[in-house]
Amino acid sequence: MSYDYSISIDAGLIRENLEGDVSYEQIESGLLRLGNDDRFHPDLNSLVDMRDCNLDLDLAVLAKIQSIFESVFKGGSGRTALLVDSPKNTALMMLFQKNASVRTVALFSTEEKALEWLRVPAAEV
Repeated sequence: MSYDYSISIDAGLIRENLEGDVSYEQIESGLLRLGNDDRFHPDLNSLVDMRDCNLDLDLAVLAKIQSIFESVFKGGSGRTALLVDSPKNTALMMLFQKNASVRTVALFSTEEKALEWLRVPAAEV
């Protein structure tokens, strides 16, 4: 599994990439690391690319991830765009989206549409 992120303050964007088989522990570790990054601010928009990963999660674990996500992004005005393409990941992220309370979350199949929704010009990323 690979979890990596980059932060572009100029673009106002966090890019998160997940690849391979992804477990709860890996997502938890990545979100906590992001939240502790000196450049992080919950007002930044985030683009999470999960098109090359397999989420090894069940509904109980998804609720735990939701809780961590909510604590990291609490108090911010940013939005999160999730790039998904597999049926399983799409179904899980639809549940995640439905339960998101601290920021608006939307699912996309293309980066272009996700960036448009985030109001981030593609030239800036």
